[in-house]
Amino acid sequence: MTKESDQLKDLVNSSGYLFQLAVENEVRTNQAKTGFRILAREHPWKNPNDDTEGFIDLVLGQDAIRFVIECKRPKGGVWVFLLSDQKQKSVSRFRVCWTDILAGHPDLLNWHDFHLKPESPESEFCVIRGGDDKESVLERLARNVLGATEALALEETRLLRPLEVNKLGLLIPAIVTAAELKVCRFDLKDISLSDGTIDNPEFESVPWIRFRKSLSFSIGEGPGLQELSDISGQKVRTVFVINSLHLSDFLKKFDFGKSASMYIDPWLMARQIEAQSKKQD
Repeated sequence: MTKESDQLKDLVNSSGYLFQLAVENEVRTNQAKTGFRILAREHPWKNPNDDTEGFIDLVLGQDAIRFVIECKRPKGGVWVFLLSDQKQKSVSRFRVCWTDILAGHPDLLNWHDFHLKPESPESEFCVIRGGDDKESVLERLARNVLGATEALALEETRLLRPLEVNKLGLLIPAIVTAAELKVCRFDLKDISLSDGTIDNPEFESVPWIRFRKSLSFSIGEGPGLQELSDISGQKVRTVFVINSLHLSDFLKKFDFGKSASMYIDPWLMARQIEAQSKKQD
């Protein structure tokens, strides 16, 4: 290689596009095994709720399910998630964005917890080298992919369709990264109150993890909100964080389960409330 070729190669390798293309190729290559196909790449979006906008790296689809994926090749190389509760070790709940389109009725869009496989640890805090404790790199990425997920959900409700068609959409935000994912396990009582440090934590590598916390900026509203904790709970979102080397294995094991907090699915509950409201009118 000439000196110019080396410089051009370094320039190309410095971008994140090659990583995104490698992730896309991995999905396409394993489509027959995982059941997921590429529906779109570099899909432009704009969320009318907060005027945020951007491009979705990849949208994967299988029946009613959509994975909204942000690809990230960080320089730091290691993301450490904090776990202080044993209940966080193996979690199935995941907050999914759902849409329901019913002929002759208003389109519905909301977020709700479901049981999804594969299970994983669940964490609210992630430590990344060079990150700002006030808002981590992961929080910024998560908010971006969450905004993209809502925007895509709204777009899909507006697709042309026969009037008699009913359609359900289940959208799952995810970040696929080349970073090694580790969990840091400790007991809260072992944290020093004087300087906020801990001795002898336990570290373990994981292939994927649920990142869950109050990430939505939307104003809390709706029935049943009595305390600040209710509003905070309404803002909770979940994002899958998946190491790229384990993406195909994750997709093979993926399974959509039942609602985590009610006997019937939330869209059916919403339609029942809608019907009752019409009767009262």
